[in-house]
Amino acid sequence: MKVRQSAPAQFECSESFSDVDQLSEATRAWDLDVTQLERGPFEGSLRQVLCGQVLVSHISFNRRVELRACAPPGTRTFGLHLAQPAHWCGARPNETDLQTHAGGEEVHVITPTEYDAILVTVGDVYLSGVCERLGIEGLIEQNEVIKVLSCPKSQTKSLYNAVKNKVFTSEADRFLHEQKNLEEFLNVLVPQICRTASSGRRSEWNYPTSLRRKVLEEAKEYIEYFGDDPPTISDLCRVAKVSERTLHYCFLEEFGVTPMAYTKAHRLNAAHKALRRSGDSKTKIADIANRWGFWHMGQFAADYRNMFGELPSKTLQNNATNFLSEA
Repeated sequence: MKVRQSAPAQFECSESFSDVDQLSEATRAWDLDVTQLERGPFEGSLRQVLCGQVLVSHISFNRRVELRACAPPGTRTFGLHLAQPAHWCGARPNETDLQTHAGGEEVHVITPTEYDAILVTVGDVYLSGVCERLGIEGLIEQNEVIKVLSCPKSQTKSLYNAVKNKVFTSEADRFLHEQKNLEEFLNVLVPQICRTASSGRRSEWNYPTSLRRKVLEEAKEYIEYFGDDPPTISDLCRVAKVSERTLHYCFLEEFGVTPMAYTKAHRLNAAHKALRRSGDSKTKIADIANRWGFWHMGQFAADYRNMFGELPSKTLQNNATNFLSEA
């Protein structure tokens, strides 16, 4: 990761990567867990800039993934999306929605294949001061951890473009070289976000039914618990207490894949993480594959390459090279 450290209250980091796990490892300040749901080589980029109590992050990648993200406690994050998430906390956002959520609480996101978002995370103390100066009430002093506001498209698009052009372009490097430039820009940006959020109305987004939520929760819990003994479709139907048709519908609606495809993706991602994080040169691919319910090595290698664009041996080799270079 390329990091420029200019002061304790400021950092800038920028990285491009070809591995889904690198996204979790590279992200600073946030806790992030990523599961790749769509087959094919992963390509993405991340850039973050912190100045005082404002962290601005730009994230983009080319595969559908499941994200579990948690911003630092004592903050509130505003999401500006070029393409809205397929699902955000279980619902389908509208094109003009502005998402906001409190730090310290997990947010669950299913992205589209091409995902591009700018996240502005602001400390509650600083945000309260801005709201007080603007005479805005109720933006953060409420019990809602998650809030979605329908705003004029011109306003949300203008905010997205302003941040990207000022902070996340090659021309922005000269601009960011002077800390005062960044501070002045953020002193304008945060009030603009507050005004946009305060003028928005609560979005009438498509919440999942209680049945779908319960089905997915029961099935996912079973899949995660029995990762080393892959469940059958009958097992999942029994646990979720629904028909195979209903189960298929729930998974396709939420994740864009069938229950069995989701189960395999979960196991492949777990094996992928284990291979990448192994610091032991004697690690055996078969041991990791068996741990996650893959017993036929030829089929495991084929499924793994289809999902991640490389063989398990290549992942292990790359990890060993990185481990030795950091020693």
